[in-house]
Amino acid sequence: MGVLKSLTTPDWKMKSSSAGQAINLPTLAVRTRSEVEEVAKNLLAEFNLGCDAHQTEHVYRVYVATFLGFGGNAARQRYEDSLFTSTVLKNRLLGKQTGLTSDSPYLDPCLPLDAQDEIQQNGQTMYLRGTGDFNLCREIIQPFMNKTNETQTSLNGVYQPAVHFQNSEFYGFSEFYYCTEDVLRMGGDYNAAKFTKAAKEFRFEV
Repeated sequence: MGVLKSLTTPDWKMKSSSAGQAINLPTLAVRTRSEVEEVAKNLLAEFNLGCDAHQTEHVYRVYVATFLGFGGNAARQRYEDSLFTSTVLKNRLLGKQTGLTSDSPYLDPCLPLDAQDEIQQNGQTMYLRGTGDFNLCREIIQPFMNKTNETQTSLNGVYQPAVHFQNSEFYGFSEFYYCTEDVLRMGGDYNAAKFTKAAKEFRFEV
């Protein structure tokens, strides 16, 4: 009688400084030796959950990747650093005063409508006021994902075997859960269309 191998579920997690994912290779569309060898270089971990080394039925080959700087707080910090630098440069070139006082704040599409924030750098303060423009925010932060044009890359251009998302079930932990449940009250099964709609409505709340 053959050994029944337990099903696995890929997961994504996000903390304050980093994000990470782990996916059992059988759930991926990995078929060629070259792909496996590419993953095996530094992103593949192998676990044997059997009683001894000969029980290969219990071997799991897991794709693991960690993305330092892509956690919630770290990503926002990278965005703010870029925002501060580009705004200061534009002010100098165009003779403007954007963000230098609370009366002339930088209009930040990635903050909820009318939300106020400040960026402190090098003894200077930059004032922000949210506009809650979800689509513009998504467009602006897209380059921070540092994705390439390759179809098999994840965040920061890191190699990732192709995933059949329509046939895969993922679990999201940490900030992926907190943002959906604590902020949008949408814990449970993720639906991209519903999440986008709720995020847009939230960003336009006063």
